[in-house]
Amino acid sequence: MYIRVIDDVIQNPVYTVTQLVKDHPTISFPYNPSEKLLNSYGVFKVEPAPQPDIPEGHVCQEGLPFFDNGKWVQSWWVREETKEEIKIKNDAQEHRIRNERNAKLAKIDSIPAVRWSTITEDNRRLWLIYREELLNIPQQAGFPWEVNWPDEPPL
Repeated sequence: MYIRVIDDVIQNPVYTVTQLVKDHPTISFPYNPSEKLLNSYGVFKVEPAPQPDIPEGHVCQEGLPFFDNGKWVQSWWVREETKEEIKIKNDAQEHRIRNERNAKLAKIDSIPAVRWSTITEDNRRLWLIYREELLNIPQQAGFPWEVNWPDEPPL
């Protein structure tokens, strides 16, 4: 990752060699320009930095690189999730759980009638209870993050 800096001010926080070539169409750059050549055009390599630990309910975003000990270093900042981000995350989790539940329901519904006739009355009752428990998963406390999946009964 590179940045473009002019007069000690970051002009482009994300910059590429391809962009440099486009910005200077009359100059023929080598395929792999040296760091010295790039620097002469205000293009500097950004040293990667590990992302910090992210506490629950927070997100990590990349910040602007900063100059430290003669090199540009990637920066990160952690902030609380917005209400919209929380809703999107919860909606996605709910969608995943409902899809898993629906696949289990589809498995039950695909059992042929001939097969049901060979199941004992007690097992049929267990399957009906199991199906009802699957249908009730969205009503569980903690849904969609804490789900108690019922055990599938034997056929």
